[in-house]
Amino acid sequence: MSVDRNGTAWVLYGDGNIFHVDTKTGACQASGYVTGKNGFSLFGMGFVANGPGSNDETLFLGSSMGLGKLDPMTLVPTLVGAYNGVPNETGEMTGTGDGHLFGYFTSSGVSVAEIDKTNANILSKVDLPQVPAGGSWAFSFWAGGFYLFNSSTIRHYDQQTGVKTIIPDVGFDIVGAGVSTCAPVMPPK
Repeated sequence: MSVDRNGTAWVLYGDGNIFHVDTKTGACQASGYVTGKNGFSLFGMGFVANGPGSNDETLFLGSSMGLGKLDPMTLVPTLVGAYNGVPNETGEMTGTGDGHLFGYFTSSGVSVAEIDKTNANILSKVDLPQVPAGGSWAFSFWAGGFYLFNSSTIRHYDQQTGVKTIIPDVGFDIVGAGVSTCAPVMPPK
């Protein structure tokens, strides 16, 4: 799941279809995305600003083939490239308003990595062995920190202070999270 600058959530269902959900009303409609195009069926996704201060954004996909992107007009996905530094695995993606892309990977140990949007190279990676792999998972960035969702647990990851459990059990499995590129990059003062 990801949220665009207009407040529409792009939600990928387990059957490979993407639905648009109005975050104000909850109204849901099929996007017209055809699953399996160019090998993309199930993937994580995140909108990323095209640069600092830009109102333009790109929807990136974390798939088992590597990093892709989805054209929001044609709904056709394309492969950017295979990851270097992490196995090609489905990763949850999140972006920032200043143009950075991050992936949350869980199949070979939990890690958060910054990814080069132009070629899928891993720019930096932090292993988080204290975060369990498995179960449902989701990922988002807000105000200088990352939110890691594992099954029913919510954790905050700050690059300076590490991982802190925020809510140990919300009472249900979290299967999606998203944040708009309008979200603050630094904590409000």
